[in-house]
Amino acid sequence: MNTKKQAEQILRDGHVKPTSIRLEVLSYLLGTDQHPCVDQIYLDLKERIPTLSKASIYNSLHLLVEEHIIQKITIEDEKTRYDADHSTHSHFFCKGCGQVMDIEGLDPNDFKSPLLKEFEVDQIQIYYAGYCPACKVQKEDKTDE
Repeated sequence: MNTKKQAEQILRDGHVKPTSIRLEVLSYLLGTDQHPCVDQIYLDLKERIPTLSKASIYNSLHLLVEEHIIQKITIEDEKTRYDADHSTHSHFFCKGCGQVMDIEGLDPNDFKSPLLKEFEVDQIQIYYAGYCPACKVQKEDKTDE
């Protein structure tokens, strides 16, 4: 199934009206393994949709987050990123290159504590920060100089 059809089905299943902007934004997120911010989404979609505004992107993203169709990632203070994979999973933020990537094989639910048994948890966000393999090598090379 192509990302446009997949996006339309996800929106319909979530009882969200599949407007053209929502379809484009969700298709874009489904088609990338990156975790883009609004500015990146805007730049990448602007050529295809000349009338696109950042406000319409913000509005679409807000609705998609509110309806649990995508997740909002707030690792960096000055940048909010978005992920079409709304399942509970961990992220890694590289302090060198600024990339945010999914961490496979770690179950964030392993961190559930008996201390939370009286709470209703509906969202878990766990992220790690440091240096990705490429930036770690570059950092070590600079240290060796």
